Amino acid sequence: MKLEFDFGKALGFFIEVIRARPSAFVILSVWTILYGSVISALQLQAMGPQMAALADVSALGPDPTTDDTQAVLNAFGNYFSAMLPYLAVGLIIGVVLEAAWLRVFVRGENTGLFPFRLGADELVYALAGVLVLLVMLIGLVVSTIGMFLVMLLFSFGGVAGAFIGGMLGFILFMSVFIFACILITPVPALTILRQRVSLIEGMRGARQIFWPLLGCVIVAVLAAVVVYFVLMSVNAAMPFNEYGQLPGGGSAGLGSLIVYYAIFQALAIFPAAMLRGIACYAALRIDDGGRPLADTFE
Repeated sequence: MKLEFDFGKALGFFIEVIRARPSAFVILSVWTILYGSVISALQLQAMGPQMAALADVSALGPDPTTDDTQAVLNAFGNYFSAMLPYLAVGLIIGVVLEAAWLRVFVRGENTGLFPFRLGADELVYALAGVLVLLVMLIGLVVSTIGMFLVMLLFSFGGVAGAFIGGMLGFILFMSVFIFACILITPVPALTILRQRVSLIEGMRGARQIFWPLLGCVIVAVLAAVVVYFVLMSVNAAMPFNEYGQLPGGGSAGLGSLIVYYAIFQALAIFPAAMLRGIACYAALRIDDGGRPLADTFE
């Protein structure tokens, strides 16, 4: 049976969720802003010097008169060693937080002020995430190989051929990569909905609704771009740079960094909700050949 996918309903599904579960949406938004702002502020305050050092070393570029390999390696080593604890904590909390969001969007759950748990949902979501990353990696490798093959083929045509090959190779790279991204879009939501890893079912269903799903994702990405430009204006008003460093030296206070990231997280709530709503609408359409959306919020 051919799946039905309404472009307008998919874009507005997050609004339907807000109307049906306003308290759950507000609670999860507050938790998201709190988590994102605190963990990001702590990370930037702790890693600001390493980030600045890495940027300085990268900006210098290769110097044929000196051997700066060790300096580059030291900068990278210091940066990643400082980042690992935050990456681990962020990954665990991120899985728990997103699983709670998806339970609201695809099941209509409303579990109070603390809607988090560590259970089957989080386990299957994490497993699905690993498989999704694997699909993304495969898509990246295939698209990269295809791009270089096209560039190599056209390189025999001289400068003009190399230029055309580069353009076609880049188009091929982006096409394959975007195709893989759209195919895995409904997989996490479908996994939470069915409480089992649903990679194949999600990708098969996404292929049937590929073009309207792609259009919806493009709209959501454009909304995120608008938010990004707003954030750039916020950045210009901040008394510290992107590494959390003050003009006169030293790091910005933790409170200032938390306020900055809270603004960032608050602005990102609705574009993220739109993208999450699109993925969840697709998952609900795929589940059992297109279940009635009203079932979610009975």
